[in-house]
This record gives sequence, C-alpha cells and structure tokens, in this order.
Amino acid sequence: MEEAKAVKGKLLDVLTQEMRLRNYSDKTIKTYKSCIRLFAEYIKPKHPRDADNNEVRNYLLFLLTGKKWAASTVNQVFNAHFTPFFCNTFS
Repeated sequence: MEEAKAVKGKLLDVLTQEMRLRNYSDKTIKTYKSCIRLFAEYIKPKHPRDADNNEVRNYLLFLLTGKKWAASTVNQVFNAHFTPFFCNTFS
C-alpha cells in the first residue's frame, strides 16, 4: 500500500514538473492532477503507465455512462491523460 502511494506521488511530482516547464496554469495543473489521481484509483493496482488503450477507453465510458459526467468533463480527463508530456514522461 505504501509503495503504491509512493509511485503515485512520484508520478504526480514528475507530471507537475513537466506541466510547469510548459507553463501550464496552476488551475490546469490542479485539474490534470486530479484527473490522473482518479484514473490511478480506477486502474489500481496497475500503474497508469501500464494501462492499455482498452482500459483507458473503458474508464472514459465509465465516466460517461456510470458516473454520468458531461462530455466536456470527460474530454478534459482525456486531454489530461494524452497530452504529449504525459506520453513522454513514461517513455
């Protein structure tokens, strides 16, 4: 359990640094971190970098149909996960 928290903490720290380097606003950073935190909770015990396209798709569908989130909100979640810095962070 502690290891999972450490991994998630490190992930969020790295992503925060990357977003700051790209001059993202504090509000955007807070929103994207929240989105990634929710996804990490959904997919645990897996690490978010180990998620495949199908798992991400299922998560987005869960938000739309299960949680009944607005499409614009789900789009924001998608953008938080698939911006170029997110992909580059894990390569």
